Amino acid sequence: MIDTILFDSLLKGLKKNVKLVLVGDENREVNNVLLALDITDDVIQEAINMGARDFIIGIGGSSTNDCGIGMLSALGFEFKDKSGNSVFPTARGLESLAEISCKKAIPELKECTFRIACDVTNPLCGKLGCSAVYGSQKGASPEDIEKMDSWLRAYAEICKKILPTSDMESHGAGAAGGLGFAF
Repeated sequence: MIDTILFDSLLKGLKKNVKLVLVGDENREVNNVLLALDITDDVIQEAINMGARDFIIGIGGSSTNDCGIGMLSALGFEFKDKSGNSVFPTARGLESLAEISCKKAIPELKECTFRIACDVTNPLCGKLGCSAVYGSQKGASPEDIEKMDSWLRAYAEICKKILPTSDMESHGAGAAGGLGFAF
């Protein structure tokens, strides 16, 4: 159970880390593939540093479609292309993703449990997946949606090799631009 002091600190951290990104119409075609969620990552890291190990996290309404790689990068996971270079932790980075390394993930994550609350049951990919259902709300064109869906599917296949129980069809995997799958 998180005590009041920890909760207050986390709220202050959240206020400090929330960034409202306003994207004009001239940038609309790329905003959905360039943004990454950077709120949850810092708050989770701070909570772990303060001793929290049991989390209930509400997700939804994100402006991203990065499948949680922004959050996971901040927690020490590494995302690399075929040449071994780091990919930018956004949906666009998923396009060239070839490898995920867990070697530098913060060790305390193994002690943590995450319960995720969301109000959608979308799978990660397909005609009911996050790109198809929510992509246009985030400024994606039909072409972007098709590309992002294929990037997320490829990401899920890489994840399956690392964690065989990962399931891109699970209820809520497509919540918050795929953040549900990342958890």
